[in-house]
Amino acid sequence: DVNHEIETNLSGRVIIVTGGTRGIGLGIVRVLARAGAKLMISVAFGKTAVDGFAEALVYGADMGAQISSNSWGYTGTGPRISRDLTGKTMKIVIDVGPGFIAQNIKDAIDYYNSKKGIVVFAAGNQNSASDYYPAYYSGTVAVAAVTDAGVRASFSNYG
Repeated sequence: DVNHEIETNLSGRVIIVTGGTRGIGLGIVRVLARAGAKLMISVAFGKTAVDGFAEALVYGADMGAQISSNSWGYTGTGPRISRDLTGKTMKIVIDVGPGFIAQNIKDAIDYYNSKKGIVVFAAGNQNSASDYYPAYYSGTVAVAAVTDAGVRASFSNYG
């Protein structure tokens, strides 16, 4: 019985959930709460697409959260170089995607793990076997979407 196993394993545990206010994240929060987990819901926004996420992981670990459930990841095409119209200057545009993980995110995951925590990330929604991070990072547990029939959803990453 899966529900009994969840109740046994999560009763009284502290779990941080990013994106737990709507959609899949909210569904996860409801299941974990019914299983007896103490929840910490985190929404992290900053000046860039990933500002605040590393800090949320560290904060959760420091507050005793034992599981961190995250529904975000990098979805771009990777770093690229572009020129302005005059051709006199160059700039690096960071549009991160497969194969990239920011060092501060990696460090935060490692820190969370060092506190005996488990970091869970969504595999992604690109219908791809590419190495989308942070879910692809060895310090995380990647989860994919499935249909009601229990098979991989057409949009879910895999591999």
